[in-house]
Amino acid sequence: MLRTWVIEHLGPEDENSGWSPEALGADTLAALAMSPSEAAALVTERRELPIEQIRELRRHKNPTAVGEGERRSSTV
Repeated sequence: MLRTWVIEHLGPEDENSGWSPEALGADTLAALAMSPSEAAALVTERRELPIEQIRELRRHKNPTAVGEGERRSSTV
């Protein structure tokens, strides 16, 4: 989240830097235990999932949440 804040408020650095939106996105996706499409498939049946799987979905949602000025409705 700190990296997101720095990029939003101070601006990104060059494309080869870890301080660009593209690098942040790639690093975030690499840190997830499942793909966005796998998570989306689970969301449709989230009420029937065991609590452990619901927690896993939330762990994926939190680092991928949009910034405060860009909030959108969520299904998880």
